[in-house]
Amino acid sequence: MTGSRVLSLGVLAFWCAFFLSLQLVLVYRMQPTPGAQYPWMPDLTIALAVALAVRVPRPEILPAILVLALVRVAFSTDPPAVILAAFLAVSIFVAGLRQAIEVNGILPRTLIAFLCAAGMSVWGRWVLQARSREWVGSGWVASDTGELFRAALPGAVTTCLLVGLCGVALAQLPGLSPLYRRPKI
Repeated sequence: MTGSRVLSLGVLAFWCAFFLSLQLVLVYRMQPTPGAQYPWMPDLTIALAVALAVRVPRPEILPAILVLALVRVAFSTDPPAVILAAFLAVSIFVAGLRQAIEVNGILPRTLIAFLCAAGMSVWGRWVLQARSREWVGSGWVASDTGELFRAALPGAVTTCLLVGLCGVALAQLPGLSPLYRRPKI
């Protein structure tokens, strides 16, 4: 990996931290009571991950997604293993889709963002429920899964709209252009 690619991954970490900070400021400004939930808040990290993963060369997907996951871990209260597993799944999912279909269009990019945002939300909520004492005693019920999907729907919709409307702009943030160059063999 060249120095310019390493530097662009550092710039990517900066952009991710900037967007996560912006998201936290928005949540704290809107929060009338402690612990309030904002289901319609888009997942800016997933939006950035999908916008990048559909455009960068395939060998660059995993390092870029890993950088985003590590920055997300720094800003999140979720367990690091949950976040890393979710972002690894996103990178594998997008890389696999890129082999099968053309994903640069607005519709595929938007659908991928919806699936990734919903999947990450359901995964995170499911793991947190699985780790709670109440859920361990009662066991898994199929209706719980439907409830998890319903809870994930608003955030997934706003995330996919964000990627649909601003995905190209997110992928062309200043400092990220070395990620788009094909590696010389």
